[in-house]
Amino acid sequence: MSAIIEKNYHDKMLQIVEHLLNVDENILPTLLKHDPLDKIIRAISTRDENGRSFYNNSRMLEYYPRSIEAHKKIKEISKGIKDLKRYKKNLDKNDPNYLSSVKKANKEIKELISNVYLEHNIPVSLIKIVIGNINKSNTIIDKVDSMMVEFRKALDVTLILKTEGILLNKKYKNSMPNDGKTRFQACELDIRSQVVCDEE
Repeated sequence: MSAIIEKNYHDKMLQIVEHLLNVDENILPTLLKHDPLDKIIRAISTRDENGRSFYNNSRMLEYYPRSIEAHKKIKEISKGIKDLKRYKKNLDKNDPNYLSSVKKANKEIKELISNVYLEHNIPVSLIKIVIGNINKSNTIIDKVDSMMVEFRKALDVTLILKTEGILLNKKYKNSMPNDGKTRFQACELDIRSQVVCDEE
């Protein structure tokens, strides 16, 4: 049953969002306030079509566009993870310290992965403002369709270094550049697809 539910996870989650928006326009302020919509966005943007989570997981290193600097770091992280997994595999399960050794290795893997993180291409806070403005508009005929267009924009994410994220959020935490550039371009972060990075 769960396998059927998880198949085409993205499509099903988007249908849920569209359904919520169609039920009652008065529900939208509740969705936009605090975390409900944020959690839905994260649930969709950090999982694959089968519902497997990429968030803070080594799987995310194999997907998503990324900055050049993040890609360099990912190569180091991937090697470190392989070494730690090899170490865990070679541990003696009968050793009284086996569980603590595994726990320590898993912690080190998480620490490696934490050097990069997924950044929304457009700030979620900004998307929520746009969706709220669409809901208040008296001139937009099909509000739900318009809101879904904006909602889908919130699903685009990019892998960057934590240090790059600090720079990005310092300048454009809740805004976008006025000159049509992306936040990454405005902060001079070179973003490439995962495929292009692997070919270089």
